Amino acid sequence: MSRSNRLPLSEIHTIQLDQSDPEPLYRQLYRAVREAILLGRFPPGIRLPSSRAFARELNLSRNTVVNAYDQLTDEGFLERRHGSGSYITETIPDRYLRAQPKQAEDKPKPKSEDTGLSQRGRRLATQIDTPRSEKLLPFMPGLPDLAQIPLERWSRLVSKHWRDVKPDMLGYGNVGGLPQLRKAVAEYLKACRAVTCHADQVIITAGAQQGLDLACRLLLDEGDTAWLETPGYHGAQGAMISAGIQPVRVPMDREGIDLAAGKKLAPKPRLIYVTPSHQYPTGITMSLARRLDLLANAETWGSYILEDDYDSEFRYDGRPLASLQGLDTAGRVIYVGTFSKVLFPALRLGYLVVPDNLIDAFLAGRCYLDRQAPSITQAALAEFIESGWFLSHVRRMRHAYAHRYRVMNELVKNVLSPWLSADPTPAGMHLTAYAKGPLDDQAVHQEAKKRKLLLRPLTDYYPDRKGPSGFVLGYAGFDETQLRRAAAETAALLEHAGSVSEQ
Repeated sequence: MSRSNRLPLSEIHTIQLDQSDPEPLYRQLYRAVREAILLGRFPPGIRLPSSRAFARELNLSRNTVVNAYDQLTDEGFLERRHGSGSYITETIPDRYLRAQPKQAEDKPKPKSEDTGLSQRGRRLATQIDTPRSEKLLPFMPGLPDLAQIPLERWSRLVSKHWRDVKPDMLGYGNVGGLPQLRKAVAEYLKACRAVTCHADQVIITAGAQQGLDLACRLLLDEGDTAWLETPGYHGAQGAMISAGIQPVRVPMDREGIDLAAGKKLAPKPRLIYVTPSHQYPTGITMSLARRLDLLANAETWGSYILEDDYDSEFRYDGRPLASLQGLDTAGRVIYVGTFSKVLFPALRLGYLVVPDNLIDAFLAGRCYLDRQAPSITQAALAEFIESGWFLSHVRRMRHAYAHRYRVMNELVKNVLSPWLSADPTPAGMHLTAYAKGPLDDQAVHQEAKKRKLLLRPLTDYYPDRKGPSGFVLGYAGFDETQLRRAAAETAALLEHAGSVSEQ
């Protein structure tokens, strides 16, 4: 064989290995040779130096080169010829051999239409700016007080259930959730939320969002109609889009979702999403008359109502309101709840309460999402509820959040009043403040992030961000000192933005 068919030693010296890299040297060498083959620098049919010669040129051990050669041979990049040596395979199709890559700065950014997403995927991806990591900044909505979590007690429970774990807890569990937890949730909801249910109707989910997604997937076909409160929760909108439909945005009035407006926009919807106890984000409580009217219409139309009761435990003026589901006599309400707001978001446990005739279908659908929630976590939570610690924690947090609600109202009235106003809504974990004059809440939101504040723009909750300007101010996760400091920072920001309205 002519020497021209051998790889020149000069090509070997183009390979750069990093001795300080934790990746083994043979893996680095394997990757470098593979890349050289794919880029055409080591052409098909060329003979590589012997492992001993290769090792000598790069000052490596022979075993390092042998291991790299073995890996390349196993994957088909090299072929061994008895008595002759190792050769670059000649069977790699030309279309797999890549041209030299451009420098990173020369690579064109992909256009949105080039992503390969479905139309549904493109709609979903453009609904919100998804944070890569959610920083816990003052005024973040929906954040409980993480400093008040009974971590020592919770840790003991989790440790106990791991320590005493039985083999069946480590396998595939009940798709609907651990029976003890389903029973504990059912009893809690009956006692505290006037939900009419038994344990089999409770399906444990990975948070409320998975519950919304499951309900929309199982109840909606492309072309169906679903109502969504406007302004409204974009998690529900995302679940509807994932199911293949664009929701009909139905406006609110002082009693809740405007049924008359909804009938004009899209009569007889298949699904109606509502947050009746504390509408998100306006804080409106749906009146009894509107609740009964909604239930009657749903029964007539054959519609299902998706009741999201996300922070109903926190009401500061009288007792928490009974659920809409508890008034339902026709099996038209699917109830969604979560432990993220009462305990902590990282717990990732929520639940659905579904009518009896939907139990089997929802269990089957739940199986195809992620099969089940973690069994040990469910067991710990079940005991946490059964022991009374859960109700004790809810009562303690209700007291703390009631004080913060009053502080937040005072701050809007006394510190932020030149720019913002808010209607009293003594419930929940946030206050919605409306701009008194012209204000670009999106621009203020971006500037606020530079000051370590999260001022969620109210326009985010309207289609195409066309709605009244303002902010959704979360107060539950921050103590009084943090709230006062954040309000002062917000006032300085708004004054700097030149957003002062006429008094």
